[in-house]
Amino acid sequence: MKHLIIFSGSPASAVCAQLVKNSFDGLAEDILLVHCHTYTEHIDDLRFKRKVIGYLDLPMEMVAEGRDIWDLCSDEQRFPQGKENFCSQILKENILNNYLKRLDKQEIILYYSFTGTEQIQALKTQTRMKEYKVFFPLIDKNISKERCAEIVANEWKINLPWTYTMFKETTCFPCLNRISVDYWATIFKHYPDLFDMAMLKEREMKQTIIPNISLETIKKSIRKGKVLVDENHQNNLPCECEK
Repeated sequence: MKHLIIFSGSPASAVCAQLVKNSFDGLAEDILLVHCHTYTEHIDDLRFKRKVIGYLDLPMEMVAEGRDIWDLCSDEQRFPQGKENFCSQILKENILNNYLKRLDKQEIILYYSFTGTEQIQALKTQTRMKEYKVFFPLIDKNISKERCAEIVANEWKINLPWTYTMFKETTCFPCLNRISVDYWATIFKHYPDLFDMAMLKEREMKQTIIPNISLETIKKSIRKGKVLVDENHQNNLPCECEK
């Protein structure tokens, strides 16, 4: 039996992997981290993954479609805009499904790192992956996302990734599915080059990431002091990005 941990690179997915490994002591060779790479990750997320993989001493398989989020939006000629998370469906969900089709479904068990506040996402995942055996160790053990971050930072002594420290998520960076002005104001403050890249993408596609307001307007407002960066009010991720 092969135990596949869907590894997003978040603190929660790291602790989920440890729980699985501890449950099958002596069978580490049958445990594999599976990471769906979008080619749109913050460089510090990559540092975090390497540290976690080294700490857990587990192999990781990276699967990818080949496009990044910028390519995908250009090809689709649309932005995700909140609940329509086609980016996650195409770059993560579909790629994972294609990977799993190459395996014997009777010989694998899947583990996802959803926590207690993500019961709905877990239920949807269980329904979608009904052909497989699926488990949610963090929900079963009642371990919160916050507790996972504490374990990794304080017990494992691994610095949390910048994106998690700032946004409490490790998603594409920047996430073109974020429709919060505060989020994009924060990107402008810390990564103005990426902000400008997203702004140019809006011009190219003649659409806006945030409904009814362009990044160019936000940039002008920031420079005039009309938009203040409030890094504590960036809203939760509006979509249900795949683990």
